[in-house]
Amino acid sequence: MKKENFALDESTGRGIMSLLSAIVIAIVCIGLFSFTARSASEAVFQRLGMSQSEADQNISQSILQGYLSHAGARNLKSIAIGDRAAAVKDLMLYAKQYTKSDAFQKQYEALRTQQRPQAPAAAESEEDIRSKMVSDLKKSIKSTEESMAKMNDETKKMMAESLAMLKAQLKEYENPNSEMVKMLAAGSAQTNAYEQEAYKEKLVKWQKQYPADAQAFVKVRLQQFLNETKDIDFNAALKDSGRGKMKFVNPAFEAKSSDWKKAFRAGKDATTTARQIAQQWLQEPA
Repeated sequence: MKKENFALDESTGRGIMSLLSAIVIAIVCIGLFSFTARSASEAVFQRLGMSQSEADQNISQSILQGYLSHAGARNLKSIAIGDRAAAVKDLMLYAKQYTKSDAFQKQYEALRTQQRPQAPAAAESEEDIRSKMVSDLKKSIKSTEESMAKMNDETKKMMAESLAMLKAQLKEYENPNSEMVKMLAAGSAQTNAYEQEAYKEKLVKWQKQYPADAQAFVKVRLQQFLNETKDIDFNAALKDSGRGKMKFVNPAFEAKSSDWKKAFRAGKDATTTARQIAQQWLQEPA
């Protein structure tokens, strides 16, 4: 039987493109077997019309950054309907292999380090505050005196009060028992305590979102894919939106996420294959 070419509407084309390349994607890196044969992986790239380097880049961007990338996949829209599931499986197998590579591990570590929350600076001590304020006030006094030397008598009288205030402040901060210094130090300590608590919360969130094990991170993406593509009615009716695009007749389906819609457009065979492999991959030990 002659295979039907995948040459449907543009919306459907985008669906297959999103799912296939993205299985490199939100799907993350699923597969049951390891791709060891060079000819096998080359066949995947040839079928998709993309190079290995383009595939590797798509995988990294899709998994690490969390958005679908199919740059360079020139043949996706022309894949025959009967070949969709096989193409999905092949790409997922290669994606799994790549996420085991040193290159991906390094990229993940770089991303994890980049996303780590920055620890707050230590609270300022009384000595820190005193030293800074004394230094700043001395500079201000010197600058004011130099400016006053160039002023006429009337202007000097106007500035004299400001200069006196600066000198009074300097005396206050130079006092080892300054109440102002103690108050500022207490305020700094209170602010730092709040920042430390906020940092701890951010750190816990970061450790959960970016676990030390890259494969654990991959499984999170995998579960996201399963959550986004469950309960799809592939027989759902569509209608012309009047703007050159199709939309679901059922408002509940139209309100679904973009990933859900992309899986719908990719078709039942491709999506079911992807979900089956994803579910099995999640059950495998890290």
